[in-house]
Amino acid sequence: MKQPKRRSESFLGMHFDFHARPGDTVPSIYDPSSYMEALDAVKPDYIQCDTKGHPGLSSYPTKVGNRANLAPGIDLLRMLREATAERGIALYAHYSGVYDMKAAELHPDWAIVDAEGNPSSAYMSVFGPYLEELLIPQLLEIAGDYGLNGVWVDGDNWAHCVDYSHWAVEAYRKATGREPAKPSEEGYIAYRDFCREGFKQYVCRYISAIHERYPEFQVTSNWIFSSKMAERVDVPVEFLSGDTAPMNAVNDASFQGHFFEARNMPWDLMMWGFQNVGTDWNLLEKQTKSLVQHCQEAAMIISMGGGFEFYNIQYGHGGLIQKWMIPTWKELAKFAREREICHKGKIRREIGVLIPFERNEEVKTVFTPSDATRAAIQWIFALQEMQYSTKVVFEYQLEEKELADYKLIVVPASAHLDSASVKRLGDYVSQGGRLLVDGPSATFFQELGCFKSSMTPEQELFFVEENGKMALAMSRKTTFDAPAEKLGNKLYKCNFDDGYPEPAYFHSALGKGELAVLAFDLSAIYKISKTETMRAFLRGIIEKRLGFAPAVRVSGSAFVQDIVLEKDGRLLVNLINMAGDHAVKEVRQFEEIPPIGPITVTISSEIHFDQARLVPDGKLLQAIYLKEGSRQIVIDRLDIHAVLVLE
Repeated sequence: MKQPKRRSESFLGMHFDFHARPGDTVPSIYDPSSYMEALDAVKPDYIQCDTKGHPGLSSYPTKVGNRANLAPGIDLLRMLREATAERGIALYAHYSGVYDMKAAELHPDWAIVDAEGNPSSAYMSVFGPYLEELLIPQLLEIAGDYGLNGVWVDGDNWAHCVDYSHWAVEAYRKATGREPAKPSEEGYIAYRDFCREGFKQYVCRYISAIHERYPEFQVTSNWIFSSKMAERVDVPVEFLSGDTAPMNAVNDASFQGHFFEARNMPWDLMMWGFQNVGTDWNLLEKQTKSLVQHCQEAAMIISMGGGFEFYNIQYGHGGLIQKWMIPTWKELAKFAREREICHKGKIRREIGVLIPFERNEEVKTVFTPSDATRAAIQWIFALQEMQYSTKVVFEYQLEEKELADYKLIVVPASAHLDSASVKRLGDYVSQGGRLLVDGPSATFFQELGCFKSSMTPEQELFFVEENGKMALAMSRKTTFDAPAEKLGNKLYKCNFDDGYPEPAYFHSALGKGELAVLAFDLSAIYKISKTETMRAFLRGIIEKRLGFAPAVRVSGSAFVQDIVLEKDGRLLVNLINMAGDHAVKEVRQFEEIPPIGPITVTISSEIHFDQARLVPDGKLLQAIYLKEGSRQIVIDRLDIHAVLVLE
């Protein structure tokens, strides 16, 4: 019998969950043939199946948990285990962790309690008995009695809140001898951090308990060490994973994938193969996405070296899947497999976007993207839309020697940046690096740049000029006390040249390197107003002022994004067609992405290669030498995604 791949080696997966609810009969319709047909058509490396959803009802005949209303004589989990084992496909459980409504109903004392003393009706305390009395026993049952290969714990970090249950309070007293502070009180951040560490210890405990008896069982907590958790990896999960937003999913996959790719761990992202209609997520009937939508979302994930999985609707409360979609899934699997060469590739170090570690202190949920992370997301979007292949750099990674490999590092708007990090970035600049700083972070680099700065207290409306065109902008502004020759005047109060431009940026050569600081908050602007004029303005600073030149430059269409991977001594230039309606909220399903081309790829003389091959068609392409030693390759047409392999 064929042995299934471990998750670290797996590339293509399918996801099934349905979150059994009170009143459901699981299954109410039963059609095993639909599963067999899908498995044989797609041939995934793994599937993830329902075991317990957020309502807390298990969809298999558990002996230790809270069962859903199960149809007599039918065990979906057993059926799937036998079917996948026969085909050499790994099987993972979808299991809801912190989020368990039935446990909260039966054991309200197990729940998280908010600062006002109200127990949650859904979220379990990570400090209470839930872990030992329900979660661990069920995972051991799934690993032992059913022989699953691993678990994808859903509803975990994003459901964890600042917890004032007596379990959490007693743990804090025991650890510190203090009482937990409430929001706005001194010591609140220390208590948030205690709750943060409590979650990580909870995950460590269930991993340890499982591995003690089933060491080969593979575990991850959904969204752990993602954009929600910018800190150093210190929990022994075996892979990273998450599910992208069903709407605007291509962009969502871009920024989530950039975060996972930077972790140097096995990772994958799941795309939702459907969307809700309107805003009612409880509506069981969904709008299924087309093949081109599936492929465009897959292309973004694959282009960053990640594994790709897709989520399928199940009907009859888990009893069947959409047979009419199986031919589409088969074509999607073919599309993905043709590009598997990218799997486990790493984004080339050229432009790094720094992710400062800061907490989102204003919300009850502990793990949500901080303001600095949200700012970095807009920089990733802007740089990728400027056709610069971009990589994330976490603040803790500034300690690593590879920092010098980056030609440019961008510091987004942040209220927190450690002094040691500022020093490392200063050393990077003095040794020849280029640093581009968003306006709100200017204060951290005043000593380095020998300037003084201040930030206006309120947002202002103004215009950024570039090449005779104006881009509307609204943000707080940074003012500089610096020599006039170090200031670039590009800001106007009106949508015309009023004759009184204000400084748009500070720029100075420092040691062997360069520093530029914007006079506004680019991330705040780009979130609400994306313009080609703003991108041209940024490109002028990056290339003309800072002297950055990408190793690979793409031209021919603004709709193409490029992500450059390194793998096994080869350069994989991913070209993604971003045209179409994927970012239009009202468009739930579309069947066409306009092709673009010809696309010209210019490869600088620093890249050495003997031949250029286009994936998936395998065609060898001729490179034309230019005077300065660079080479150009023309690709006549780009439909959704192609990979130019330089080897």
